[in-house]
Amino acid sequence: AWAASPALAVSFGYESAEGYALGPLSPSGGPTQAGWSGGAQAGFTNNDPGDEQVVSTEAYSGSNSWHYARGYGRPGQGTPFSPQTTLLAGPGTQLNFSIAFKAGSATGDGSEQNLYVGTAAGNDRTGFNIYLTNDSAGNGLSLHTYEGPSFVEHVFATQLSRTDWHVLTVSAVFDADSANDVFEYSLNGNLLYTGNSWPNPWRVANGFTPAYGNSIKFADGGGDTLAHQGFYYDDLSYDVSVIPEPSTALLLGLGLVGLAGRRPSSS
Repeated sequence: AWAASPALAVSFGYESAEGYALGPLSPSGGPTQAGWSGGAQAGFTNNDPGDEQVVSTEAYSGSNSWHYARGYGRPGQGTPFSPQTTLLAGPGTQLNFSIAFKAGSATGDGSEQNLYVGTAAGNDRTGFNIYLTNDSAGNGLSLHTYEGPSFVEHVFATQLSRTDWHVLTVSAVFDADSANDVFEYSLNGNLLYTGNSWPNPWRVANGFTPAYGNSIKFADGGGDTLAHQGFYYDDLSYDVSVIPEPSTALLLGLGLVGLAGRRPSSS
């Protein structure tokens, strides 16, 4: 793969030194914490007490994590959107994303939450799609994704420990044709699945313009059921960087080869 040029990254662990206080990221009647938003609106929709909060009772590293128990599940604005990077994850770019997660229930409570790239307009989902499900039967604590405009499901991790933390990473390369986008999903350092995604291929297949984003969007797929304990999240990081054109990379390589082949002249 071509080396990507560096760009500004977003990285945090919900710690007080990073500007986070214990309690909701989107307090009712108050400003949202540390650059989070409901996308195109200031706060989260249906943010009832206990829906989501920064806690000190669980942490992958440091002292704090974010407990997203349940909340709003619509595809548009109102769900949690993380702080934005300065560059969109679009054609000719690479996105690297990492997050630590742990099940909120040790026995499986039917919680399901979805992670995407949030559109720059803050009104939809794009990029990768990850579905976390914590069932008491079937696949247990599992991860799955959907690919292409026909939503082909790929379950790439099942029966994960509910009492341990896991680290999910995604590497995504975006092409001018979204059908050629490549997403690599890894868990705890092991590459488990490589494929496409569904949001932009679906848009193109249905006559819509592809959308691109620069944040991480969370949504609750479990129906905001009070019994759901959702998931704990920690150590969230993501960056978007420009991939040099192959011709540029080739010229740079030829230049280096030429320099290496030159001998100093004798005096």
